[in-house]
Amino acid sequence: MKVSSTGKTETASDRKTEKSSGNGGLRADLDISHGSFRASLSLAVFGFDDPAAMHNQMSEEHLAVLDRRFSTVCAVAASEFGGKLVNLPNGRKVLTFGVPHPHELDAERAVLAAQKVLRSFEWSSFKCPARLRCGIASGEGFIVLDDGPNMSPLAVSGPVYDKALHLEQHAPG
Repeated sequence: MKVSSTGKTETASDRKTEKSSGNGGLRADLDISHGSFRASLSLAVFGFDDPAAMHNQMSEEHLAVLDRRFSTVCAVAASEFGGKLVNLPNGRKVLTFGVPHPHELDAERAVLAAQKVLRSFEWSSFKCPARLRCGIASGEGFIVLDDGPNMSPLAVSGPVYDKALHLEQHAPG
């Protein structure tokens, strides 16, 4: 319980509701209890140009190997350039820069990491029917961090994510 500046008493639940509704137009579908906050971020969002074709033409085993390789390449690039990786449930990968503290070169590091991922991800051994695409954007967004010591991001949303996702979806494959 906390006493607000107006003299009212507030519970943690009241503060969570206030935080999730007063978000300046950003989506409030994040679990605030995990340490969500608004931040200036640079993001590189990766996805495949035709995931349906991949699922139709590749075995489950090849898809699993492809996803593990994709995750590894993204994690290595994020680590090398000082970013963090978010694995989304839809198969997309998001490299985040500016977490937990923004740096002047976050946007440049996002571009360099994206180039590394695109160069490093090999398709030849999979005969993959889809290509990897990337969208990069910088701006304000919400980030949900894990409660653990390494502060791994669990989710990201807001205008910066929406813009990077839009660019990824419209990028040539």
